[in-house]
Amino acid sequence: MKGTTILAATDLSEAAGAAARWARAMGDALELRVVAAHVIEVGLRSWMTSAYAVLDDPEKMEGARQAVDTWFRKETSGGPDDVAIKVDDCYSAMRDMVSDHGAAMIAMARSGKGAVMRTLIGSRVQQLVSRPVCPVAVVHPDAKPVSGDARVGVAVDFSPTSEAALRVASELASALGARLHLVHVLYIPELPALPDLVVPASTQSMVDECMESLKQLARVHLGSPDAATLEVVVGSPVGSLEGYAERHDLDLLVVGHKGDRSALGDFLGSVARGLITGAPCTVLVTPEDEPAED
Repeated sequence: MKGTTILAATDLSEAAGAAARWARAMGDALELRVVAAHVIEVGLRSWMTSAYAVLDDPEKMEGARQAVDTWFRKETSGGPDDVAIKVDDCYSAMRDMVSDHGAAMIAMARSGKGAVMRTLIGSRVQQLVSRPVCPVAVVHPDAKPVSGDARVGVAVDFSPTSEAALRVASELASALGARLHLVHVLYIPELPALPDLVVPASTQSMVDECMESLKQLARVHLGSPDAATLEVVVGSPVGSLEGYAERHDLDLLVVGHKGDRSALGDFLGSVARGLITGAPCTVLVTPEDEPAED
């Protein structure tokens, strides 16, 4: 993974504590710095309460930094390596922080509460996943600290995006000493007008072909099919991946997402955005490549 830092996004809420603890443990395991990232969002309420005054008042800015540091220490029993505070919309602020701190990933809670001087994590995580500027970990509320017996899964659809996700997952599994799982979902849509189009025999043939493709991918990226657990699941992408993660007790599921570069893209559906709300484990959404400069 590129970068030397994990950004632990926080709104100072209880929900964000799980993400902070996950980021701290992952940072220790991967030898990455952990920066507590806090955004004061641009908005009328913040303007009316003079929240932006921290920009011009060094004393207030230091007070804000101390508040974030104190919160992080309380939640993790250890301090962040640094604290970053920005005033902007959440997406722009996090994008700038990724650049400023050389972030390898962002860790965020699934949900949180918004208030003055706090990031609106619940809605903003969807925005960041829609247009990921770097890998974004959406941390499950019950996420366990990473350990040597962790299980890391990666969703593979044989696209360049999922191959990028596989490279990240492989690197993480190797660094953590974790078992790697490669899972491909074979989605066969129902066609009421053509009920005999796909019969069980042809379905099994497709499963076999997908398994061979998985083995070849493992040879190319991992050296051998035996380096990971390989499985082809027939069903809907989101439901099948959630079921696989639960059956195999995955600690982390890595999925690729090409990213929607338009404002409309924030509202479009995707497997990645479906998983971050329902998967039984932490989901790491990885971009296909380096984001283009705006």
